[in-house]
Parts: sequence; C-alpha cells; structure tokens
Amino acid sequence: MNSTNNPCTMQIQHDEYMEYIMRCAHEAGFREVSMGFGSSKVFHSDGWEAEIERINDLLSKYDLRCIQTHMPYYHPLISAEEIDPTMETALSRCLTATMMLGAKYCSCHPRSAVNDNFDEKKSLEYSRLSLDKLAVEAGQNKVYLCLENLMIYPQWRLYPNSAEALAELIDCYDSEYVGATWDFGHAHMTKLDEPKAIKTLGKRLYTTHIHDNAQDDDSHLPPYDGTTDWETDMNALRSIGYAGPLTMEVVYPTDECAVEFMKKCYDRCDRLRKILHGEKQ
Repeated sequence: MNSTNNPCTMQIQHDEYMEYIMRCAHEAGFREVSMGFGSSKVFHSDGWEAEIERINDLLSKYDLRCIQTHMPYYHPLISAEEIDPTMETALSRCLTATMMLGAKYCSCHPRSAVNDNFDEKKSLEYSRLSLDKLAVEAGQNKVYLCLENLMIYPQWRLYPNSAEALAELIDCYDSEYVGATWDFGHAHMTKLDEPKAIKTLGKRLYTTHIHDNAQDDDSHLPPYDGTTDWETDMNALRSIGYAGPLTMEVVYPTDECAVEFMKKCYDRCDRLRKILHGEKQ
C-alpha cells in the first residue's frame, strides 16, 4: 500500500478508455490517481458538472482517490498575448472540478511565447493574463495551483524551462495556493541540473510528474526506461523535505497489456518512493 507521504499516483487521462484504465490501475496496486484533462474538451460544454460526478462514481467503484488534476493545455503555438475566452472558462472550471473531485493539487502549463518570439519577460506577462485570476480562484477553492516547468524541444522553446524562471513566476503571487509541479521528463529533455533545480524551488515544490526519456523525445516512459538519474533526483527531493505525491505521467497502453504495464509503473514508482524515504532496496 502507498505511504501517507509521497503516494504512488497514476495520472489517468479523461478519454474513452478512462474506466478501463482505472480498473487496471487498481489491480496494479494504485489507490491514488491524478485526473488528466490536458486534451479533454469536457469543460467546453455546459454539462461538465455531470461528467465530473460520473468520474467521482467511477473512482468510488474502483476504490481510487483523486489527489491531483491536470488542467487543459493552451496550445503552445497560439499567440501568447491572445486570450481565448473558451479556454479561460475551461481553466476556471477545471479548478472547480478539482475541488469537486476532492483533489488537493491542480497542475497547469503556463502560457508561452515560442520560437522566434520567445522572450521570458513577455512569457511571464502573458502567463499572468490567465494566472492572476486563477490564483485568486485557487485560494477561494482551497486548491493548490501548481505551475509546471516546460522544456526546450528541438523545434520549440517553451516557458518556463528552468527552475529560476518557474520560481520567479510563482513568486509573483503572495499565496500559499500557488506553487510548482516539477516535471522530471521536461527537465531531462532540457538537460537541466535537476538536483540544483529542485533545491532552487525548495518549499515552492508541491507536486511532481514522473516520466523518463533518452533526451531525444518527450516520450513519457516509465522511470528507468530512459536515462534519468533517479537516485540522485530522489535524494534531492529528500533534501528539501518533499512530502507530495509521486505522480506517474506516462503514455500507457489501452489494450489487454495495460494491467501489466500499470504493475510495472507501480513497482518503479514504489522503488522511487523507497529511495526518497532512504529505505533499503
């Protein structure tokens, strides 16, 4: 079973396979989940509350507890200074849905100027066009809004792609309800010094996204299937007293192989948790 601190958590996407993946996650040993609404259009319709209640019913059916969500994505190629009213409404509704699901954390991709238009100062300003309102709503709903580090792709440069930029954005808000999600896969793709980055964030760090890659693609592999130095990274988390979830954000199969894949993920996550807790392997 999961530890009270640093529970092994599986992110489940809101799509047509959701119920099947919930069942597989339960069979694999997971009891905590994150609901991923990144590509979902559920918040674009007026019937979204009924769908959140359906998700709650499914969570109960499979003895799962939602502790984290992931907001819909602003498309990275949208002009960062443009406001999309439909997306702004979806983001606000996702915060409310997080509360309805009983979750504590809601991860969010800040908005970014990209490619030739990339500019950290402008990206911070553009991000705040959305985040200022969300930060207030997060405090009202007692939900922790967790801003996520993004990355430098071969073809894109997204904001914030460093711990320093992420900390600067968080520090714009004098609120305990605004913190960080550290995405290990994004950081590994960007070739950051992750222990240094984790220590830079310190107590701002509330949640994690755990996945691996070989620094050639944001492939969202299970830990140890790429080249991330997980022992060093978990020791860095321990050094700052990190007590949040270890959330697996991996690309999973949706066929009969899903249970075995989930078991592999649970075992890998539990291995990380033991390193984080200083337990013998």
